[in-house]
Amino acid sequence: MKLLLASLAASLVFAQAEADRTYPMSQINHPDDLQEVVVIVRSIAELDFLQGNPERFTMTFRGAADECALAEWLLKSLDRAPVNPPPPVEFAAPNGGLAKVYYLRHIQPGQDLMAAAALVRALTAMPAMMVHPSRSTYVVRGSPADVKLSSWLIAQLDQPEVKDGEFRLPGDGDETVKVLALPATLTPEQLQDVAIKVRGISGVPRIFMLPTPRAIVVRGSATQVATAGKMAAMLTGAR
Repeated sequence: MKLLLASLAASLVFAQAEADRTYPMSQINHPDDLQEVVVIVRSIAELDFLQGNPERFTMTFRGAADECALAEWLLKSLDRAPVNPPPPVEFAAPNGGLAKVYYLRHIQPGQDLMAAAALVRALTAMPAMMVHPSRSTYVVRGSPADVKLSSWLIAQLDQPEVKDGEFRLPGDGDETVKVLALPATLTPEQLQDVAIKVRGISGVPRIFMLPTPRAIVVRGSATQVATAGKMAAMLTGAR
């Protein structure tokens, strides 16, 4: 009897994992946009199978039940017109993680969008972060702590004018992330020179430049970060 029940349960799980689902896209109406969504959802939801139909603008996917639930949520979140960005939305991903979609308002498409994404990836060590360029959207998946830090960073950077800000990471240590806004008059060469000098004197293990708007972001101990802020101010007269 136990063997029969186990066999039935295994069959049910297999059926759930193998059943195809189809989602019709209503706002995605260009093949390139459809392919962008395919890449994002496949990466974030970790599905066994996902395929877009560029003629019908539908998505067909297959996977475990929790993965399919995440995929459907992602498709709904990404299937929107590129106007009036709503607030971020999040979903409880499998294995205790979180998935979150950020609709950007101020970070400009193109190089600025990609540069800010690279900065967030590097500072958070986020296992999965994707960019939907045509919709100016970021999608992340990671631990609640990683997602919290990414949310803070994106909120700091997606502003009409970037300002100084500081985030203390949870835990027993004093590891801190700080955004340092610098004068817009700095040339790219001057920005790089400031970053090199700030890192050399403060000893912060991680420092990243954001060319537009002019800013550097550092991560290190509270003492290192405080020193980095003072050095940036002294070198640029930003305070």
